[in-house]
Amino acid sequence: MTDDKHTEQEQTTEDAPDATDSAGQTAPEASDTTASNAETDSGTTESGATDAASADTETASDGDTFDRAYVEDLRKESAGYRTRVRDLEQQLHRLQVQQTGALADPADLPFDAAHLESPEALQAAIDALLADKPHLKARAFAPGGAAQGARGQVSGGVDLLGMLRGMV
Repeated sequence: MTDDKHTEQEQTTEDAPDATDSAGQTAPEASDTTASNAETDSGTTESGATDAASADTETASDGDTFDRAYVEDLRKESAGYRTRVRDLEQQLHRLQVQQTGALADPADLPFDAAHLESPEALQAAIDALLADKPHLKARAFAPGGAAQGARGQVSGGVDLLGMLRGMV
């Protein structure tokens, strides 16, 4: 009879490490079974069995330990948010540079987060860029400013009869 109890106790202690979930927490039924078997077989008091069991559950139920997959999902989600914010900041920077109208291509001014907070810093950066590279300045062309095509007179249409009379 004592051999059966001793064998049961060894089986439950061997099963106890396998009865943990992926977060490292011990399943409640496995720790209760181990504690009750240890209490009945060895004759220890309930407080002695609970001290050992509570030490295991305290470290596992801190709330500081999470599944690896859960943590990876959180990291992936936050990386997505950071990427999205960075893209939106760059897009806002480009629109602010475009709104000034000083540069032909707003992408010529490299992104700087300080430009988003201070319009003076943005204008100073644009002025410094144009001082170094004046060919990046935006140019405006007036219609007819290139002196091409007819000016002033608007033709009334094509007069084929007049052309024929001019040939004869």
